[in-house]
Amino acid sequence: MISHKLTTSVSKHPRTQAARQICELLNSKGWQAYWVGGCVRDFLLNPDQVPHDIDIATNASFNDICQILPNTRAIGKAFGVGLCQVNEFAFEVATFRKESDYADRRHPSKVGPGSIEEDSTRRDFTINAFYYDPLNEALLDFHDGMKDLSARQLRCVGNAAARLHEDPLRILRLFRFAANLQLTIEGETLSAATQLTSELTHISLERVLLEIGKVKAQGITEFAKNFLSAEKILLEHSFKNASKKAERTPQNKSREQTISELSSHPVFMRTELRLPQEAFQFPGSILALICIFNEGVTARHWPSVFNSWPIAAEERTHIEFLQRLGEGQFNLASAQPLSESEVLGFWKNKFETIRWAQRQNKLSLGEIRWMCDNFNCANPQSDLIFALNTKTAHLSANKTLAETIELLISAEAKALRQTIHSWAQNKSPAALGWARLMSDSLLLLAVLNLKLNATPPFFNLASAGAFNSLCDLSLHWSEKKQSKRK
Repeated sequence: MISHKLTTSVSKHPRTQAARQICELLNSKGWQAYWVGGCVRDFLLNPDQVPHDIDIATNASFNDICQILPNTRAIGKAFGVGLCQVNEFAFEVATFRKESDYADRRHPSKVGPGSIEEDSTRRDFTINAFYYDPLNEALLDFHDGMKDLSARQLRCVGNAAARLHEDPLRILRLFRFAANLQLTIEGETLSAATQLTSELTHISLERVLLEIGKVKAQGITEFAKNFLSAEKILLEHSFKNASKKAERTPQNKSREQTISELSSHPVFMRTELRLPQEAFQFPGSILALICIFNEGVTARHWPSVFNSWPIAAEERTHIEFLQRLGEGQFNLASAQPLSESEVLGFWKNKFETIRWAQRQNKLSLGEIRWMCDNFNCANPQSDLIFALNTKTAHLSANKTLAETIELLISAEAKALRQTIHSWAQNKSPAALGWARLMSDSLLLLAVLNLKLNATPPFFNLASAGAFNSLCDLSLHWSEKKQSKRK
């Protein structure tokens, strides 16, 4: 035991006193009780701050805990974990336990009561395996956590590879703690984390991004660097999965042909990410990129999947951009010959895609470039984003997508917009919106000089009658939308 006295400001805090009260009640009935894990680590790192969560470990059984602490409800009865309410504070109180065989890569298959020493060996990192006795003001350190804390390093409890293999999410927790607490990662632990990165595919995407959501703003760059040190293995794992799919292809298609098709598909990621410095600001986007390509862009609607994840608004736009890019929405060429009515339907969807691009002030050219750089473009001659990147290579990476589009068309658009506004004086806002969108889009396509195999009848705005056709179609689409609402 190591003697350790809390600072007065911490020991007098209502939350700390409530947590001490639980230990006093358990102790009065003959049981041991300790504050455990991250809260003790935080007391040691920041002596004047009270952690938000204080977890308590005891040798009392779950039934004993409930008898002694009647305001306890089960949140993990199979693991001997209850949530105890004291005044306005809630604390997790858990029985010492030993566990083994993490068959599902998250939960132990075998759980049973154990000693405090056995309880400590199941914890992830040495600096999270402290036990503190608030009644005797003493610290228990079974794994040289104090030594690691003094060296400001993270080290797994026991064998690093075994500990991280049990639950691969610990790899991301390792990177998060290193970033948030400004710690280095001990060599054996970092080596094991890098070698086991492909095992991140065994955990749910929700758990992965929830973990990333806990990275503090000042630690994002460091987290991204640590993550990138291991991501190549994960990307190679994705490529191996693609190769396995090729093994199961029909007999009339060769394995080499299938791999070639997968590799040239517009949604297939390269085997090595090429990320500039600005990408480090968005670890959620980096990981989302990998998650999407492990499962396939078109496998599901990814913006919905990521909707509840605690990532930045910019990263949500990144994900929608990746979805649109992966589904080929920016490709403005038709895959097959279209009738006149089909041409109008095709371009209605493409105009709405261009509307989305015109409104994305959250996306900068730099961000677009680093996301596009990890795609194989299926048909660059007709791809809007590829053409924009080519045309604006000389522009600053800080310019937004919306600013760039406006810069390209503003000179030609001014007179045309005045004409459209004069025409729309007695028309609905929706008609004006469609006319503006179509005229801006056609000017943009003219500037980019894309090769298209299906064009609307008013594609050349300079031709006679083209403007009237555009206005007629704007009225038609706006009236159609209004009738649907009715």
